[in-house]
Amino acid sequence: NAVENAPKNFGDGKRSRKKFNIPESKRIILYLGRIHKIKGLDILIEVFNVIAKESDDIILLIVGPDDGYEREIKNKIKQYDLGSRVIFTGPLFGEEKYDAYRSASIYVLPSRYEIFGGTILEACQCGIPVITTKNCGIASFIAKQAGEVVKFDKNELLKRTNNDKTNWNNYNVSLNFNTQ
Repeated sequence: NAVENAPKNFGDGKRSRKKFNIPESKRIILYLGRIHKIKGLDILIEVFNVIAKESDDIILLIVGPDDGYEREIKNKIKQYDLGSRVIFTGPLFGEEKYDAYRSASIYVLPSRYEIFGGTILEACQCGIPVITTKNCGIASFIAKQAGEVVKFDKNELLKRTNNDKTNWNNYNVSLNFNTQ
């Protein structure tokens, strides 16, 4: 998949918050990608379960098409009683997709294996800090510049994701990949 350039006016996240009924007072952890086992959504749900118990101001926004794994993820969400805290949008494109990025406090891609990780670049274009795994091809570029890189491990991911808002904002993500 190619990384598309962010539209010149890709919003401030308010349109996504309104569309998916997310109050401004809530922080958003965003996952954007296929809903597939390889993407590590199961571990993200486990991590979010811990975070949700500690803080009631966080929502998990899952954006993307089902690739045969959505039912299993929804069962895990039901098992943890997180239904009111996790929002599935289905796939978003163009300005809607970039507005979803802009609504997020942080973008998480917990992949078991990722050749490159184009969604990470898209998050960076929007100035959103990233947490990903060492299994992502672009991980070495992201580390300490645009976010955190961790082992594919629930405890490692929890440590990095379960930061307060000020720690998430420690990254000055200003990477611009536009070639225009």
